[in-house]
Amino acid sequence: MNLEDVHVFAGIEGPDEARRAYPLLKEWAAANTARQALLHAGQIVRYARLISQISEFEAVAVYQAALTFWSYGVISNAAAIHARHNVTTYSIPSSEDIVCLDSEDSSSTQRYIAVNIGRPAITVLDASGSVEHAMLSNPAQVMAALIELLKASHKNVQQRPFLVDNLLDLMGGLRAAVITDHTGAAT
Repeated sequence: MNLEDVHVFAGIEGPDEARRAYPLLKEWAAANTARQALLHAGQIVRYARLISQISEFEAVAVYQAALTFWSYGVISNAAAIHARHNVTTYSIPSSEDIVCLDSEDSSSTQRYIAVNIGRPAITVLDASGSVEHAMLSNPAQVMAALIELLKASHKNVQQRPFLVDNLLDLMGGLRAAVITDHTGAAT
């Protein structure tokens, strides 16, 4: 995955250039290397959760992980919509198919990377401490979870590094770009 192409796809150089980057990232998203990149991004998130105050360097790593998840989610959703138009029926996988990319390595993770079986997600703790899943197919939810991770690491807004504030703004913009309707489809 070329991060420059991902930034272009995210709109940093405008909508025309984003459309130019789409075919390159679409090819990437269908490949085994995309799933490997998602696992690496998930492990960055996993370790960032262990840090009491995320540094600027670590915040950039979380941002790049978020960008990887976001790009994959947006592209996969577009491909799924295209596939649904060409197929009369499809099944929705059960919750047993969830693969948590920010967990320890497991056979389900390896199966997902090798043969694309499972629905990729990251774990999210709700206010009561219950574990939920932010599915990569919902890039707005994933981005919101990672925004909260960075914010929780820097509770005092006045002492938050400028770079972290800028990354939060960028992540918020990406989240807003894919806010979902009540059916879960990106709009």
